[in-house]
Amino acid sequence: MTQSCGEREHVRVERDGDLAIVRLARGKGNALSPTLVEELLDVLRTGAVADAHGLLLCGDGRFFSTGLDLLALEKLDRAGMLLFLDRLQGLFAQLFVWPRPVIAALNGHAVAGGCLLAACADWRVLAKGDARVGLTESSLGLPLPQSGLEITRALLTPAAWAQVVYGGQTFDAESARALGLVDELAEAEQVVPVALERLRSWARHPSVAFHFNKAAARDPVLLRIRNQHDVLQEAWVDLWFSPPAQKRLAEVREKLLARKG
Repeated sequence: MTQSCGEREHVRVERDGDLAIVRLARGKGNALSPTLVEELLDVLRTGAVADAHGLLLCGDGRFFSTGLDLLALEKLDRAGMLLFLDRLQGLFAQLFVWPRPVIAALNGHAVAGGCLLAACADWRVLAKGDARVGLTESSLGLPLPQSGLEITRALLTPAAWAQVVYGGQTFDAESARALGLVDELAEAEQVVPVALERLRSWARHPSVAFHFNKAAARDPVLLRIRNQHDVLQEAWVDLWFSPPAQKRLAEVREKLLARKG
């Protein structure tokens, strides 16, 4: 039985015994806005999550997350975008090296930044059906942020990484599992229960052993992210504000606004 641990505007936190469930609840799409990123960073520091033996990350409705909130980010100048990117990459890094098991229950589409958020987990369970998963940044004329590059390189084989990153497309459930973007498929109504069961099985072991193994595998990745962080972050923001990227982003925003209208 789950127990609510208070609510923020866009994130709900529950406890299931020693496990924490963090649910993105920002309406359709669960797009990653500055506010949502800050709430997730704050959640990772709260007692309800910080002392948990395992963490389950999931979304609501048909979407896990569609990635960056392009409408909200349009309002940011260069300094604001640099700050947002720094906080976003900090979120990815914290999840990636969180010392206890992290499992992502992908209730629906996980695209671009949403796919990167899922990639930070130790295991990903995806809903069968029409859910799509992928990294579409290349189609916008943008590279992955440094944290995303290193985390996905650690997750995927070189051939799969090339197909996913260079191709800039989304994949159906079976293809996503074959490429290594997700690890397990479940019926839509069973995604969270299946993910929770696996989380329980991992979290019951002594945490010191899990932490040691995870740190040995992931700390070198974190070190590579930190070594190139400042230079590559500046370069990414330069590309974000470049005329070709801004033109493509404006086209995508128009489509988003048309759907809302």
